[in-house]
Amino acid sequence: NMSGGLYAEERIASREATSEQLLIGERTINWLTQRFGKLLYARVDLVPGSAGPTIIEIELTEPSLYLALHPAAAEQLAKNISREMSTDHRL
Repeated sequence: NMSGGLYAEERIASREATSEQLLIGERTINWLTQRFGKLLYARVDLVPGSAGPTIIEIELTEPSLYLALHPAAAEQLAKNISREMSTDHRL
C-alpha cells in the first residue's frame, strides 16, 4: 500500500542476525571496502531462500538511519564522521 507516499510503509525493528547472515554481511562489506575503500555506512539486506539467505539490496546511503533502534548508533555515527573529517585525505 503506497498511500500516496514515495515508498511502502514497513515495520522496522531491530533483529539479531544468525551466524550465516553475519558471514554474508561481513564478506559483502569486505568486498565493498576492497573495491571502493573505507565505508562510513553500509547495510546488507537479506531474505531467506531455499539455498540460504540471499542479498536483495546493499545500501551505501540511507535517508532513514533508524538511529533510535540501537542506543549507541547516533553516537557511533557521529564519532565515525568526526574521525573521517579529521583524517588527512590528500593524495
